[in-house]
Amino acid sequence: MRTVEIDEDILESMFEQVEYLHSLVRTISRLLVSKKPDDLITTNEAAAILRMSTRHLNNLKAAGKIPFIQIDCRVMYLANDIAKYIIMQKAKL
Repeated sequence: MRTVEIDEDILESMFEQVEYLHSLVRTISRLLVSKKPDDLITTNEAAAILRMSTRHLNNLKAAGKIPFIQIDCRVMYLANDIAKYIIMQKAKL
């Protein structure tokens, strides 16, 4: 077995990130618990889950950064796509 030394500040930062990710997973689970992965959600619901304005969500949609479905004139999002977007954004941290 190998012993590795980690600076205390780095270790503390790692623990904070793990706690943050754990909190994020709980939040996503709680928000999407009543949704199936292929359930459609509105722009307002998606923006609330993502904790952003509908305008910012529309900008992400227009830039092709988040998948969406258009039914007639209505824009909808798959619950699973919203969850994936959150995970991908947090993985970049």
